[in-house]
Amino acid sequence: MEDFSDSAQLGATPSNFNDPDQPLNSSLDEGLKALKQKNYAAAIAYLKPALQATRQSTVLRAQIGLVKAYQGTGQVEQAIALCQTLSTSTDPRTRSWAVQTLSDFAQRYPQANLALRGSFRSTRTPAAPHTPSPLVEPIDRTGFIPSENLSEISDPGLAEADTTGFVPLNPNPSTVRSTPIPPVENHPVVQSPDVGETAGTEPKIQADEIQTEQDDLANPFVLSADAEDSRADFASDVPTQIQMHTQLQPDSSEFRTTDPQIDSATGYFPVWRQAGRAQRWTPLGTVKQWRLWLVQIGTAIALFWIIQAVLQATHATANAVFSTLRLYRFVTYGFDPTWWIVYSLVALFCASPWLLNFLLRRFYGLKSLNLSRLENYSPESARVLKRICSQRRWPVPALGILPTAAPLALTYGCLPRKACIVVSQGLLEQLADDEIAAIYAGELGHIAHWDFAILSLVTLVMQIPYLLYWQVAQWGDRQQNPFIRGSLAVISAISYWLYRALRWSGLWLSRLRVYYSDRTAVEITGNPNALTRALLKIAIGTAEEIRRQKQTSNLLESFEMLTPLGYQTALSLGSVYAHLPLEQVLEWDRSNPYRNWLAVNNAHPPLGDRLQLLAFYARHWRLETELDLNTKPVYVSSRWSRRFGLQVAPFLGMPLGILAAVALWLVGGVAGLAQISSLEWLWGDRGILIALIPIGFSIGTFLRINPFFPDIKPSNLKVEPSLPDLLKNPAALPIDSLPVQLQGKLLGRQGIGNWLGQDLILDTQTGLIKIHHCSQLGQLGLLPQSLRPSELVHRSITVKGWFRRGATPWIDLELLQTQRDHAVGGIRKVQSAHPIWSTLLASLAALLGTYLIVRGGY
Repeated sequence: MEDFSDSAQLGATPSNFNDPDQPLNSSLDEGLKALKQKNYAAAIAYLKPALQATRQSTVLRAQIGLVKAYQGTGQVEQAIALCQTLSTSTDPRTRSWAVQTLSDFAQRYPQANLALRGSFRSTRTPAAPHTPSPLVEPIDRTGFIPSENLSEISDPGLAEADTTGFVPLNPNPSTVRSTPIPPVENHPVVQSPDVGETAGTEPKIQADEIQTEQDDLANPFVLSADAEDSRADFASDVPTQIQMHTQLQPDSSEFRTTDPQIDSATGYFPVWRQAGRAQRWTPLGTVKQWRLWLVQIGTAIALFWIIQAVLQATHATANAVFSTLRLYRFVTYGFDPTWWIVYSLVALFCASPWLLNFLLRRFYGLKSLNLSRLENYSPESARVLKRICSQRRWPVPALGILPTAAPLALTYGCLPRKACIVVSQGLLEQLADDEIAAIYAGELGHIAHWDFAILSLVTLVMQIPYLLYWQVAQWGDRQQNPFIRGSLAVISAISYWLYRALRWSGLWLSRLRVYYSDRTAVEITGNPNALTRALLKIAIGTAEEIRRQKQTSNLLESFEMLTPLGYQTALSLGSVYAHLPLEQVLEWDRSNPYRNWLAVNNAHPPLGDRLQLLAFYARHWRLETELDLNTKPVYVSSRWSRRFGLQVAPFLGMPLGILAAVALWLVGGVAGLAQISSLEWLWGDRGILIALIPIGFSIGTFLRINPFFPDIKPSNLKVEPSLPDLLKNPAALPIDSLPVQLQGKLLGRQGIGNWLGQDLILDTQTGLIKIHHCSQLGQLGLLPQSLRPSELVHRSITVKGWFRRGATPWIDLELLQTQRDHAVGGIRKVQSAHPIWSTLLASLAALLGTYLIVRGGY
């Protein structure tokens, strides 16, 4: 991967950002740790100094922690006083938590009723109704509260009532927005045409389009006249729950002590820092793009090769079947699909914008979006599109919108002039103005780098088997005849396997290109912090949408490569944000030395890697960072460890088998020169070369089985561990195989479309995690069997298996069982067979290799 953090490319060495609250943050962390250990006296001692922090998120977490600590030491009056301070806040979430806590105090401590009575009179007054205008940011569906809104929490008039001695702060938001830097010698300095003239000006102000010749100096990736705006108005087609901006009331059922927005165990309260943007910035420098171009060429070759291999395998299988059935007239020889594949791919490439448009309209409800409607959500995005396209002398790309609450953005087409940028209603609703602009700028980066074209082709080709899998599965679910239903299930499964095979051709490009587009988005907007927030909100919104729909939508899965962030990356990360600071979960993404190897099956790189680079860009421009990623990653030894060697042993065994075969060839060659006839036959024997590949795979698999699937015993079984705690270890690998038992609700698709376990997710109290299941019949699980996991979706279950930390965390299932259900005769169980099939596969590979050696004749 290109080194995007090379200071030589940036033209200057970024300075370290000094955090004045660092000692107080440490005190806060120690206090919360003591609180979790129920050492309340120590917690109070550590948390009180944190009240003097300048950052409101730190103060708020300290206050909540103190409420719990005071309660734990029996100092109910102090807890009530501090809770009363929080209960008078105009922020609904903070007030609701405080009101609920005061209500709990009233039930637990009757002697405190007199002190509490007044607080309820003052806190149960409903908030004044609020109707947001089109230019006002909607309520954040992710649950975060911007730090600029926390000024409402710190009412100076309440300072006297706070017995902790805390005097709230009310910082001027303009001091946090950005820090302009002076011009650097020999580097042009660019003033953003998309932000206000002063540091404190919000980016959503109405302003005329600013024309400047210096825009070309701002970035090298800038994109004729405006394209004709789309005419269709689709507001009536958007689900009502997406269109409405509802102001939640304090007594809403969504706000309880167990509300995931406030972790009752640690007092953690997630808050957006709203770190600022650069008003004037120097270019980051150029990045060599030869690697991106090479990967694009490699992607096209890989796509061609996979299609050719599939067609040739299909032809060979058909010939074998016809020969067995003695239907020799159907047997064909000399089949060469090369040129048919080339012609078809060229035709699909040229037609990709229209074909993808048709598919999105037909199956996902795509509607046109015009610039004037986009301006209602993000005026800066409209200005960015006009400015960049004008500089590049391109027409403004065709814009579209998908009526889904999942935050998505897609760019596809065959040429920059035929490009289409599609976003979802969820992205426009959940992201702020500058964050939407950062996403659009990143999509323009894909157009500027041309990587969108080849990936559009890969995505289009993938839709053919995926749509077949999806539609045939739905058709099969409606069938009553077992034979027809089973036949359709086989067709659906084969189509899904083909989709997964084609997906491999574009994974490398899909992971690499986002580093380039992130850098482009930052150079266009001068706002790395907005892109950081945008990516995190996409992760949170995607996880919430999967939880709401109780399954992964076909749109999220089939178009994953074109999105800014994949649903697999977002699943666990986006669901644990309310329980601990995201920096702790992201530490694995930026510290684990094998993270890129473990992301080989993902469409996007580890998010922590990307956010680390965005923080680097922010520090280069002397900006505060949205996340505390200023410190060096946790050191984890990058030596070829035994653990990682075991992790990749089956795949490492295959090239080692080839090396062993080459060594035997050399032995045969030397024996021939020495006229040792008993060994001379080894020279050039292709049978050995072919046979040692499956034998190497077999040996590697046997070596890995015991560490990969350790016995699950009461002594090593972790019962109901916190998912955030499982994700925090930066040195964890899948081979660590932690036995766990978790309860939750099983999410996923129902029916034939999930017979292979393609979409199984456990929804626990602390987050979402993927489940891998292998039936007792292995991939023959399509055959009739008593019970499949897909028949238990949307039910409360208990799972037992091995937790694995990778780029996408998952649990290899050992046992799944439901709660007792008298309607179906008690508890229903599903047993998985991962160790059995791993052993069987290794044995078959060894037998195949032995057979090839004995057979010889190559």
